Amino acid sequence: MPAHSPKTIDYQIDCALLDDHVIQGTVTATWRNQSDAPTSELWWHVYNNAFAARDSVFLTEAHRMQHRGGLLPAEFGGTEIQAVRLLGLGRIDFDTRPPLPWNWVAQAEAADDRTVFKADLPGPVEPGQSVVIQVEFQARMIPAYRRNGWGSDDYLHAAQWYPKLGVFEELDGGMQWNCPPYHLLVEFYADYADFIVRLTLPERIHGNVVASGEQRAEAETLPDGHTRHTFYAEDVHDFAWTVDPQARILEREWNEADYRDVAEEQKVAAALGLPVEEVRPDSAVRMILLLQPEDAEYEERYFTAIGKSLYYYGLWYGAYPYPTITCVDPANDAGRTGGMEYPRLFTAGVRRGGAPLSLSPEGVTVHEFGHQYWYGLVGTDEFRHAWMDEGFCTFSTQRLLRKAYPAAWATYTVLGRQRYGRAPLAWPAATPGDPRAMLSLARLELPSLGQLPARSVELWRSDGLQRFLAEMPPASYWPQVRQDSVYGMRRSYRTDFYQPMDTPSLALFEEDLRGVNTYRRPALTLETMARLMGEERWIRTLRAYHQRYRYGHPRPRDWFAVVREFASGARVGADLPGGGVPIVWQNFWDQAYHGNELIDFGVHRVVNLPHLVRDEAAPGGVREADGLWDIHIELRRFGAFEVPVVVEATFADGTVSRRVWDGRESTWAWRQLGSDQRVAQVVVDPDRVLVLDRNWLNNSRLVDLNQDFAIRAGLRALLWAQSVLHYFGGVG
Repeated sequence: MPAHSPKTIDYQIDCALLDDHVIQGTVTATWRNQSDAPTSELWWHVYNNAFAARDSVFLTEAHRMQHRGGLLPAEFGGTEIQAVRLLGLGRIDFDTRPPLPWNWVAQAEAADDRTVFKADLPGPVEPGQSVVIQVEFQARMIPAYRRNGWGSDDYLHAAQWYPKLGVFEELDGGMQWNCPPYHLLVEFYADYADFIVRLTLPERIHGNVVASGEQRAEAETLPDGHTRHTFYAEDVHDFAWTVDPQARILEREWNEADYRDVAEEQKVAAALGLPVEEVRPDSAVRMILLLQPEDAEYEERYFTAIGKSLYYYGLWYGAYPYPTITCVDPANDAGRTGGMEYPRLFTAGVRRGGAPLSLSPEGVTVHEFGHQYWYGLVGTDEFRHAWMDEGFCTFSTQRLLRKAYPAAWATYTVLGRQRYGRAPLAWPAATPGDPRAMLSLARLELPSLGQLPARSVELWRSDGLQRFLAEMPPASYWPQVRQDSVYGMRRSYRTDFYQPMDTPSLALFEEDLRGVNTYRRPALTLETMARLMGEERWIRTLRAYHQRYRYGHPRPRDWFAVVREFASGARVGADLPGGGVPIVWQNFWDQAYHGNELIDFGVHRVVNLPHLVRDEAAPGGVREADGLWDIHIELRRFGAFEVPVVVEATFADGTVSRRVWDGRESTWAWRQLGSDQRVAQVVVDPDRVLVLDRNWLNNSRLVDLNQDFAIRAGLRALLWAQSVLHYFGGVG
């Protein structure tokens, strides 16, 4: 595992926060050509210009996909590039700092987009050489909109606020700058760098600032009352900061002994063949929390979630290498800056009135911290392969939540406070085109009749009081619905998977698919792979991948090469007679990643038929044998995905038998003739190994049905429906 990054860039940024949320700054960047090809140009991202005008690529796509209903920023902002100068090229330093020609790069999606510019150099930067360039800029930040911006009382979260170099790398068969415009459905990608950032703040901020790096000396007070803060951050690929004079900045030293999980340490150590002392994380880390005063009740929960994240991620993948980690609790009128990751700093967020067992803010804190490992330390190309960041992070998040916390309880909200429970039926919709809206009389839905087109007419719109009254008595709710963190990801199956996972993130067809193909589908795929190969192999596989590509830019082929290396030899049903069926990982990957096949195994038929024996004295010469049965278990592969699966049969006397189906054919039968026991139940994939199986409802079949639960559930649903009808009868 490398101790440091390649340090492709050195950034020195001198900037000042002015009035009206404007940042005036100068970026001095030293870029080292660590490739084997020369380049005579430098490409830069100016992400903040996504919000400069409605015709940017970002806002054009937001309009087309109706992101947040097509809502535009409350104000436009943007970044002005004021000067671009050359300070050095190769062995030559330029004292006169000559200006460089540069131009905005036109985009096919939006010709007037200003999120990428290209600077032309007077000569090539040869392999092994460096270039020093200076960019003066002025960035006007917008009200909190997407990942960055400001709120009331001088809260400002500055992300993607400075011009930032793209990545010069092999792409599409040749060396080029990987520097696309800011798209709606992607995030960020950059080379590793060392940062020195000198930030001057107005006196009214009171020095309340946190950032991606650490301050190694006290802030300097200037004659005009402003304060200058100098931050250092090494081996990172971005830099963000937050100011908020109203917030509290709290600090604690992390101590791994407060979170120790002896059983997990022993499991990881055994899988790696190492002493426990070598896998236990014990680095010195200072935890920093910027906390809103009204969220004081969440202080301990924030710090505990950060501490557990440092422990488990460090145990599984390797120690966190930086001296600080900072969590920002956003201002309540700037919540859209929450839930986002940056190196050594992340934003979380919590809603007041949250119930403790809802795992808020724990869920978002664990996830955004996880990006320190998946995005921060393993820096994948999120323009094309965002799943390698979000998917690995989502997988790790759900594993940590399941390990370190009890299962979250479902909640509903009344008068701003969360209550535990979930209605047995969904609230009748008021969405155009949804016939359920008729149940609440919220809309009148008329189908197309001959020459008359379909109509959807809003009859009334509920207000806050009506929504409160619509919350029925607690008796109509399941009081304790526990939401398993891993299995909860299966809600993705409500969405049609019509683009395969290898679709570049830039080319996803709609916003819903980002949540599926970038987050939950890859996480479910990783969970399925882990269960197929077994925990020991999986621990070795994922740790090797992280440590091999720490401070690197891996691609999908790199991940799968590690899988082939560490997961070979895995078999489904290896503990069963015959040794089970081997997993062909190339076939699995071709289907799960490159293809768009779905896993869906199910029970087609289970019957116990009387066993027939010859008896010349019986009518027809055949009779039913006493106490013997012919068992017919018939299964189907409803999806196209081929993978081995275990099948379990439970017999009337309680004995259990298992077999392995290789999953290649569309049907498979398990027949047992002349059995002295009837089969009582059949379960496909009893250990829930195939988390990717789209429909678990068809995985099991009871021969003799137990209707007690169905009756209880039906009565509860009827009570809920009766309450709704009573309420709306009163409204009418």
